[in-house]
Amino acid sequence: MTKRVAKFAHNVLVRDQRSLQKRGRKLHGGRSEKYHRVRIAAKRTRYATEFFQSLYASKTVLPYLEALTTLQDQLGLLNDAAIAEGLLKELRAEAASLERSAGFIQGYLAASVKKNGKTICKLWKKFASIKLPS
Repeated sequence: MTKRVAKFAHNVLVRDQRSLQKRGRKLHGGRSEKYHRVRIAAKRTRYATEFFQSLYASKTVLPYLEALTTLQDQLGLLNDAAIAEGLLKELRAEAASLERSAGFIQGYLAASVKKNGKTICKLWKKFASIKLPS
């Protein structure tokens, strides 16, 4: 039974890893939809890895999970910025008195997204270099 569970876990992690790698190759475009899809794939991979974590040696699974968690967190920040951008556009359209403040925040978010986009690429390279736990 244990070998069947281990094989099942391995198959799930390999499938999720492939999906994440496929989506991650498209990260360099810098568009929020791409980041969002990679974030969802990273989340799925992370949760599956955490669920099956006890089947693997800590020295192999913990670095993988750490890199995956960091990547997912940064992608989450970019997703939050994209959602905030949409809300600010609505706010600017509805409240002319907030035009200047909303514009300032949009500028801040744009700079943050640019900086985080570079960070994402570095985190992706780090994550991609770590082998899937086995």
